[in-house]
Order: sequence, then structure tokens, then C-alpha cells
Amino acid sequence: MQLVAAEVRVINGQNATKGQFPWQVGILKIKSNMELLFCGGTIISEEWVLTSANCLYDAQELGVYSGVVDITDFDRVISTSSDYIIHEDFDSLTLQNDIGVIHLDPPLVFSDYTSAVVLSDEKLQPGTDAIVTGWGHSTHDYAANVTDILQYASVSVLDNSDCEKIYGDVISPSIVCAIGDNPVKNPCFGDAGGPLVVNIDAYPLHVAIFSFVSAEGCDSYPSGYTRTAYFRNWIKEKTGV
Repeated sequence: MQLVAAEVRVINGQNATKGQFPWQVGILKIKSNMELLFCGGTIISEEWVLTSANCLYDAQELGVYSGVVDITDFDRVISTSSDYIIHEDFDSLTLQNDIGVIHLDPPLVFSDYTSAVVLSDEKLQPGTDAIVTGWGHSTHDYAANVTDILQYASVSVLDNSDCEKIYGDVISPSIVCAIGDNPVKNPCFGDAGGPLVVNIDAYPLHVAIFSFVSAEGCDSYPSGYTRTAYFRNWIKEKTGV
């Protein structure tokens, strides 16, 4: 089955409250042809944001929105940057190594509404429950129902062998799949690079970066993510985090 680079829109999710996911950012990508694209990302330190490589590819400038759940909120902090790093082996066709980081200067000022999440060092196990977050479509009507409020939904991690049956050999060890229950709760088109987080009520851990969905649609198929732990050394090498 064909896959397409995602731009997360959480379907059948719930409205987040301010400060519930303080590590979440929105990223406005300005391409070299001046086309605009909205993505998601994760604060991993005062100076660094983690996102997908696809979100950064061909970016001329980036605007990073932090500290809010309503993207139109006047309290939002907007940081601009053209200083970013894409994984050296990123493949835009197969979406292998779909990971990148953004450097912020000046750094963010942390508060109750803006802070970093801890990155996981451990392999994500099948059956694990996790939370995916993103702005955008709140229902399957992609032409409408676009929300400015950050959405979140619970999903369950699949075994890679089950995901391979759907997507084939693009499901490498660096990728993990997850899907929600019925009604399907899934990220869809809207802001790739958003976080998948576990232990949300105790010790939140960033376990994956949203990467792709099925070209057949988001309703009945799992979504693909880049595993955080697989690239933990790369992240530390580039950011020191």
C-alpha cells in the first residue's frame, strides 16, 4: 500500500487544555517558493525543537508557535529560525530517517505552558497506549471542521509485522505504527512532526514523531511514526540533548 507524508490532523480527538501538553509546538514552514505548510513539533530543550525531516525539507524560514493550545491566541510565542538540521539519510519517497531538529535563538523561556518533554531511550513495545497531538481536522470531513484548538487522542502501538502486512518493506526497525479505536482516532493531514507520548499522567516520555499515513486515507489504517529511541544518539549528537 502506498504511503504519503503526513501533516497531522487528529480525527475524533478531544480539545487540549492550556498547559496540558506544554512541549507541543506548531511550526509554520515557509518554502523557497513562498508556499506555506503547517507542521507540529516537540520542545526538547530551551534551544531545540524535534520534528520530522519532511517538515523541514526545502524550508526557507520557520515560525515556531509555543505556549498555547489555540494557535490564534495572542499569548502565543512565535520564534523564527532558518537554522535546522535534517537527517543526512532522509528519503522523501520512503520516509526513512524522517527526523530533524530546529535551533531556536534566542532560546525559549520555560513556564507552566512551555517546557520540554523527556526523550525515550527504550524501544516502544506493541500494545503500548500513547497520546498523539495535533491541530486541525476534528472529523473525517477534511474540507471543513478545521479547528484552531490542539487536539489529542489515545492510540495503541502495533507490532511491526502487522504494519508490514499493510505497508510492505518500508516498515523498517526505525518506524513504528499505531492506530486508535472505534471511532478511529488517528492523526491525518495537517501537521507532520507532532509527538507521540506515553505515561502522560505520570512521567511523560516522547516515543515517536508522526511521519505518514496511508494514501487510502486515515480512517481505517494505522499511521506511521519515526521511533525516538532509534535516533537517540543522532539527536544527542546534533543538539546535546
